[in-house]
Parts: sequence; structure tokens; C-alpha cells
Amino acid sequence: MKSIYIDGSFYGESGIGRYISSTIDILKNSGFYLYVSIPKWKEHLFYNEFDRSDSKIKVHLVDFEKFSPKGFIKHSLLLKRLEKTINVFLFPQINLPLYVPKKSIVVFHDFIPFTEYWSRGRLQKLIITYYYKRAVEKANKIVCISKSVAEKFRELYPSYSDKICVIYESVNSKLKRLAINGCYLTSKYILFVGNRKKHKNIQGLIRAFSYIKDSIPHNLCIVGKRDVAYDEIDELINNLNIGDRILHFENVDDYQLAMLYRNADLFVMPSFVEGFGLPPFEAVAFNCPVVLSDIPVFRELWDDAGVYFDPHDPKDMAEKILQLLRDEELRREVLNRQVKRAAIFSNEEVAKNYIKLIEELID
Repeated sequence: MKSIYIDGSFYGESGIGRYISSTIDILKNSGFYLYVSIPKWKEHLFYNEFDRSDSKIKVHLVDFEKFSPKGFIKHSLLLKRLEKTINVFLFPQINLPLYVPKKSIVVFHDFIPFTEYWSRGRLQKLIITYYYKRAVEKANKIVCISKSVAEKFRELYPSYSDKICVIYESVNSKLKRLAINGCYLTSKYILFVGNRKKHKNIQGLIRAFSYIKDSIPHNLCIVGKRDVAYDEIDELINNLNIGDRILHFENVDDYQLAMLYRNADLFVMPSFVEGFGLPPFEAVAFNCPVVLSDIPVFRELWDDAGVYFDPHDPKDMAEKILQLLRDEELRREVLNRQVKRAAIFSNEEVAKNYIKLIEELID
């Protein structure tokens, strides 16, 4: 039977980590054997999600961290040992090892480091730019998770455009299957899920909420890990004196996340830029309507099912949020449109596209 290797260096984390889980989930019944490498300290997490007795998934436990010099070498040694066994190697991110086997696929999620919203230092940008360029050169095929990402790729690396294949993301079926009983929160709330990086525009969301907080009974619930104990988002909340209306959750499991989606009245995605933006699809999967920033990728994905606002204008964001919270009939109508639109991005469609790409590489 044909086999695929999946680099699980980011397994168990948000963003790319969730993408890895979803990819394993959709490919485990595809007719391929899956070889997955994950950090050994995440073994229990992996087997909480996937069946240890599943003969189609072989796990390699590794003792190195992502982006580590040791991993750069040791990952290469593992790949060299597996190269005669594996047909195609899938890297869900650009952190490639020293040795990259033939017939490799690399997934490009976004180009945030090339935007004004990159908030890390100049040296880190130089390093990450090198990772991008090396991944472009080493990959046989490059999966872009939206047409918007593919367009930016062609702009930056026009001579490698023939490597591109667009395959959208989809909501992990495990998350959708969770039985939801009870509430994680008893109050009414608006929900945001994501990290606290600059491009997510959480400050804009907080300003928008401050404009309408006295007109609604809702709290604002922010779910996502912090980089530091106290940041400029906390400072803004304190300056606006709305700390009693903002709820923070850093470490939630899938069951808790599902409850938060299920019981929210509205999900808001205020990003300045995204590669795809999975949380709105997760929200709609739990019958929570979404409002979105008016950026190209959301127009691409949600089309006329989206309710859009200018991410640079917190008052416009506030008006759109208030409009949906006040009009229950409109909220139901919007949700119906969004459920139909989200159905296009199914696990089955993603699996079909990956299988087609993998078989093309094998052949």
C-alpha cells in the first residue's frame, strides 16, 4: 500500500497544529498508510485524538523541538531512513530539515512576515524569509490554503508558480462530532478565537465592543494563548475601563471550545490579513453566525454569505455587530447562508484534492 509521511512538529498547537490534526483525520481513511512524526512529550495528546490500534497510522516519536538546530539534523536522519518506505512527504509548514526527500509537498498558510503586521524583530524576519525561500526551492509541490495565498506566492516567487496547488482547509470532524451538553459560560457573549498577534486586530475588536457595551448585555470572550503575561491588549482594556466585560481563556480543550462556539450569539473575525481563517468555519459548524473583516480572503471564502466591516474602522465593526445582535431574524437568515456556504469546504473535498495531488506525485 502507498504511504505518506506527515511532519507533526507543530502537533498539539493552535493554527498549524490544528491543521495537522485535521489532515491526519481526513487522510487516515484514504487508502494510504500514514507515517507521522510528533514530539515524544505529545504522545498522550496524539493517542487521545487517534486510535493507538489503528494499523494505518505509524507514529515516530522524536526528541527535538521545531526550529531547533538539533531537529534540523535529526529530522533529516529520520527522513533518510524512511525514504525507501515512503512515497510522498508532506510538510504542513516551512520549517524544513537539512535533508528534504524527493516528492515532497510543503503547505503555505500565509505571508504575514511580508506584511506591515509582522511584529517580531528584523533578525527573525530575515530567518523566516530564508525558510520561505528554501521551502519554495525544495518542494515538488506547494499547497496554498486559499487563492489569496496563491496570488501572493505568485507575486513573491513568480518563477515557481507551476508548483502551486490550492487546497482549502476544513473543520476537523472530531470537533464537529463532539456532543455538547450544558454551557461553559452562563452569560451572553460575543466570541473571538485566535492568537494575540498584531494582524488579528484584537485591539480593534475591543474598541468596537467599547462603543456598544452599554447597549447590549453581552460580554466579549477572547480565546487564545498569550505571548506575555501583560500586553498592549490588556493595557487597552484597562484604559477603556472595560475589564469586567472581557473574558479571557488561554488553554481550552476541544470540548470546551465546542461549548464556547455552540453558546455564543455571534463570532467576530476582525483580522487585517489571513491566509484562510478557520475559526469562522468552526463557529458556523456549531450554528454560530459570523461577522468578518472586509479583506480579500474572506470575500473569496464567504462570498455573499459574509457580513463584512472595515477592519480599520472600529465604529463600522461595532455597527455590524450591533445590527446582528439586535435582529434575531436577520441573524438566522445570515446563519442559513453561511451554513450553506461552509458546506463547500468539506472534509471530503479536501481529502479528494490531497489524494489527487499525492497520486500525481507518485505517478
